[in-house]
This record gives sequence, C-alpha cells and structure tokens, in this order.
Amino acid sequence: MSEIIPGPIPEQSPAAAVGEAVIRLIPLADPRRPRVYRRKMKRSSRPYVLPQRIRRLFLVTELEAFRDTFILHPRQGTARLTVFYLHGGAYWSPPLPLHFAFLRDLSDMLQADIILPVYPKAPLHHAPEVHAMVLDRYLWLLRERRLRPEDIVLMGDSAGGGLTLSFLQQLRDKALPLPREAFLISPWLDVTDSNPAMKDYQAADPLLDMDELAFQGRQYAGDLDPKDPLVSPIFGSLAGLPPLTVFAGTHEIFYPDVIRLGELAREQGADIDIRLFPNQIHCFVVLPVREGKAAREIIERKTHGTTE
Repeated sequence: MSEIIPGPIPEQSPAAAVGEAVIRLIPLADPRRPRVYRRKMKRSSRPYVLPQRIRRLFLVTELEAFRDTFILHPRQGTARLTVFYLHGGAYWSPPLPLHFAFLRDLSDMLQADIILPVYPKAPLHHAPEVHAMVLDRYLWLLRERRLRPEDIVLMGDSAGGGLTLSFLQQLRDKALPLPREAFLISPWLDVTDSNPAMKDYQAADPLLDMDELAFQGRQYAGDLDPKDPLVSPIFGSLAGLPPLTVFAGTHEIFYPDVIRLGELAREQGADIDIRLFPNQIHCFVVLPVREGKAAREIIERKTHGTTE
C-alpha cells in the first residue's frame, strides 16, 4: 500500500511562521569555504563527547560501554519498544541540542527506549564506515540485548532519514532481521540533489542549499558513486522493506524527492505512507510548533497501533 496524505494543518501556525522568519536571518557557514572545511575536517577527526549539560538536562547516558552510542529511557514506567534513531546533520555534524530535546519528548511520548548512535562524520569519514558502525550497534541490540526485531522502530531525520532508508536496504540485502517499521523525517534521499524540481523549492527553503549539500554529499560518498544506494537510497529498491512513514514540508528542497519516493513505492509495491505538510520547513517534525506536534501524534498512533 502506498499513500500520500496532506498534513492536517493547512495554514502555517504563527509559531512556525516566526521560526521560519528568524531562521532566514541566521547566516549559515558554507562548507566549501577553505576555513570552514578545515574546521569541519578537524572536528570529524575527534570522537564525539556528550556535553554534560545535555546529559543532565535530557537524562542521556552511554549505552553500556559504548562511548559513541547513547540511550534515553522513558521517565515513567517501562519501555514498550525501542527506537533506533539516526540523527541528521548532512553527515557532517553531530546531534544538536534540538535533537536531544526531541528525543527526550519522543521517549516519554512513545514509552520507548531511544538508542542514538553518533556515527563517524564526513569529511574525514565516509559512508562505508558509517554503515559499519550503525550495523554493529543494531546487531548488538539483537544479540546482546536480545531485542526482538518486531520491537524495534527505526527513525531518522534529514541525512539520518536517508541513512535509515539505505540501512534498511542493506539489512534486506544481507538477509538480516528487519525492524517492524521506520519513520523518515524530511529525508535526504539523493546526495547529488539531481532532481530538477528541487530548484523550484530552493527559494522557499530557509535552511538548505542544494549546491552546498551536493558538495557535502560527495565528501560523504568517498570512493563510492554518489548515486550508490548506500549513499543515495532513492536509487535502491524499495521492495521487501518494512512499512515506511515519511514526513516532508513544502518549504524544503527535499520535498520533490519525497514525492518521487512515493511514486517509486507505488511502482514497486512498497508499503509507504507519506505525510505532506504545507508551508513547513525542513525537519519541522522535531520543532516545538503545532505542526510538529501533529506529526509526532501520527508517530505515536502508528507505533501504538491506534487509529486516526
């Protein structure tokens, strides 16, 4: 089954409009500039360290002995499922405080343990290393924690959304256990940004730049063809994957590729539910706005098996 469903809130809420206006005023560093590139290269050479403020504020701890993988437990009761979450950041950046705030709320809302692997980052590290680390942590949950695949939900935003889909394709191709379902939030599905329709949405997007992202995507691909499904999952098969739910807003350049993903899913008989929110920016689902709350409620209903 493949469905494309408009979001429940047709008009942009005041909070979302103000947030978008503020974001447009913030200058973003171009990763192609030598000084910025050197800074990013240096950061990608260092292991991620969880800030103490994040640890205390959002109750985040390391997963067992792993220094690069973290867990959030629900603050009340026992976890009913596990969310394996792959964060965004163009494959170059670590999780933001906004990610941890979202995951804290998600853990409590879903009554779920959240597992967050902070995978190696470009430009120093590349897709094969990232997939190897993510696969290792996922298999650890199955073998050491003895979690059942049907009790695991995969989820990711932006680059993490693309990584979630390419990771599912790898699990399928390796005949490894698949999780019960996955959620893709504003996923980056093609690191080449080659869909010509993206240009029609560039002016509306206050966060993302097609050319800068394509540069970052080439660095992440390393020796791989940037259109290899390991890097750009829209070029891989969707057959045999668990149910997918995909969120996108019309004020982001990834919107056309999400529409294309829905078309490919219909052609290939994949089970996909695409939720399109008018006038919403990239990753609105994680933001503290009315539209983000509506999207999170969809996630809650789906994971708990309740009807809308």
